[in-house]
Amino acid sequence: MKKLTLLLLLALLLTSCTAVKFENPQPYGAETLSEFPQKVIGTFTSDESDTLKIMKNSFRFSDGKEIVFETKLSAESSVLKSHKNTYILNLKDNGTWDVFPFKFTSNKITVYFADVKSGTEKLLKAKHPEGVQEIRNEDGKLDHYLIDPSAEEFDRLLKKKLFGEKIEFKRLN
Repeated sequence: MKKLTLLLLLALLLTSCTAVKFENPQPYGAETLSEFPQKVIGTFTSDESDTLKIMKNSFRFSDGKEIVFETKLSAESSVLKSHKNTYILNLKDNGTWDVFPFKFTSNKITVYFADVKSGTEKLLKAKHPEGVQEIRNEDGKLDHYLIDPSAEEFDRLLKKKLFGEKIEFKRLN
């Protein structure tokens, strides 16, 4: 019965384009940083003309025309963690957390986000299927999946490339 439920859930997940959100900032137990490291402070741009400006305690993302998102690091709304040569930016949204791992290499920041179409299968295979909650909107349609992995489970999600989509930003200054 458990396998049948898992297969049905897997089939549903693979046919929809839905977000994965987290109950808590990730990864659990990783060091929380009070400011961005000096090496990532600056202004960066993507090939699509998106701009990412990182300051000591805050950042701003704009789509080339207007500011899309701007926040300061704080335990209540945006948490930055350092974990195994990766920074993890956690942004609170309606009581849940959106998680964005990013890496910095030679004047380039690569920001990753959940690749739900193929990543959800990886999520379920990460030995955490019983912890995946389906959150539905007012119309009863699936809005997002909510998970709360342990530090080890989060590592498996990173290794299995749940965060497979990415945007690369090159330093302007």
